[in-house]
Amino acid sequence: MNFIKKILGAKFLLCRNRNSVPVNPDQEIFADRNNSADMLKGILPEEVRTIACIAPGSYPGGESYPRGIKLLEQAGYKVKVMPHAFERPAKGQTSTRLESRLKDFYAAWLDPEVDMILCIRGGTGCGELMSKIDWQNLPQRHELYFQGYSDVTMILCALLKRNYGHPVAGAMVSSLQGLIPDALAAMHNMHHNCQVGPVDVIPLVPGDCEGLPLAGLLARLSVVVKTSDRPAVKDRIIFIESVSATLPEIRQQFKILLDEKFFDGARGVVFCCFTKTGAGENDIEELLQELAGQIGLPVYMRFPFGHQNISYTIDFQRKAVIKNNTVIFPVP
Repeated sequence: MNFIKKILGAKFLLCRNRNSVPVNPDQEIFADRNNSADMLKGILPEEVRTIACIAPGSYPGGESYPRGIKLLEQAGYKVKVMPHAFERPAKGQTSTRLESRLKDFYAAWLDPEVDMILCIRGGTGCGELMSKIDWQNLPQRHELYFQGYSDVTMILCALLKRNYGHPVAGAMVSSLQGLIPDALAAMHNMHHNCQVGPVDVIPLVPGDCEGLPLAGLLARLSVVVKTSDRPAVKDRIIFIESVSATLPEIRQQFKILLDEKFFDGARGVVFCCFTKTGAGENDIEELLQELAGQIGLPVYMRFPFGHQNISYTIDFQRKAVIKNNTVIFPVP
């Protein structure tokens, strides 16, 4: 697709965090104000008419969050903001009460009018929420989209493990405003069963592979792998991003995945955007090369997913194909 080819050069600059291309260093929290409602029209799946917005982790303070909700409404979606989404946390806390977040999760999930649950933001608290969900009293709702990324990785893994809902790793309410047009176009194509890619990636351990994806934040994957929410990765390609972790922390988080045999049965691994590491590009690439040699699978790097304004959307039910050093999500 032409819109992908146009950004190949810019993509690498963004993932490398160079100043020659406008970079939003954390588009979950610091959303750019460059997107209009017109740019969001029809971006979600055709069957999505009503969106429930929840804050499963950190409190969504700041004006970008209500602004994102307003843009979705102006784009033609019916938006239901769950009652406790903007409930202020107690002093010294980053999240509102667990009881409130649970009520909002249940209310959104059980509302038959809701076609998609879209997280307002991620942040601390998502894992705590998942540990208290009473899954036995929730319908599976395979048609219900659930979209988020970053700490929302904890929720996406739980859904995948239990075969609940339709998990999607993608921009949230605030970060929708910060995505560049090509990333919005890629989201549209992902949600409308159009081809996404080919997107060039760099081989660390060469080898073609294909499979359904799993995408998430390294720091949270290293936590969920030790819980009952650990998802099966058999025959999947694992897309991994990282933010605000130093190189020693990244090495330790990855070691947990290796020790827990997280990659066993997977088809391949793709390192995406590693941002706010405090290290230089060469040091990051050296570390990724080191880690790639320990997995025993085809490994690639620099797919545009993560805490950047060029972050692509990854639907866990859309097959990914890696061939000739490119990633393609073909038409189903």
